[in-house]
Amino acid sequence: MADNEIDIKIENRERGFEPGEEIRGEVNWFLKKEPEFVDIRLFWHTEGKGTTDSEAVDSKTIKPAGATGSSSFTFRLPDSPNSFSGKLISLIWGIEVVAGSDYSAAEFFTVAPGRKEIELYQERA
Repeated sequence: MADNEIDIKIENRERGFEPGEEIRGEVNWFLKKEPEFVDIRLFWHTEGKGTTDSEAVDSKTIKPAGATGSSSFTFRLPDSPNSFSGKLISLIWGIEVVAGSDYSAAEFFTVAPGRKEIELYQERA
């Protein structure tokens, strides 16, 4: 076992998700020190040039958490915003796990119609 480890498993992550679908998975944590809580968050954030933005859409808190533990999660994905990628900015969905003030991990996935990230630019021929 590593010194401190948080493992996030998302069911069907490879195929992406449609807006409004449920996302399910499991979180396992193996920490040297017991955290006050473990928060599992559904969130999105932007990356790129300029100001970044983020929003936690839903969460589940486990208290007390224990130094070692696991929890399943299920969240309903909202209708928007969709995952997109552009030359200046991208929007990315994820599950973030925060264990107390010392540990965190995240796994990312796509939420968009057709389960594919929307590309905001096209290459010129």
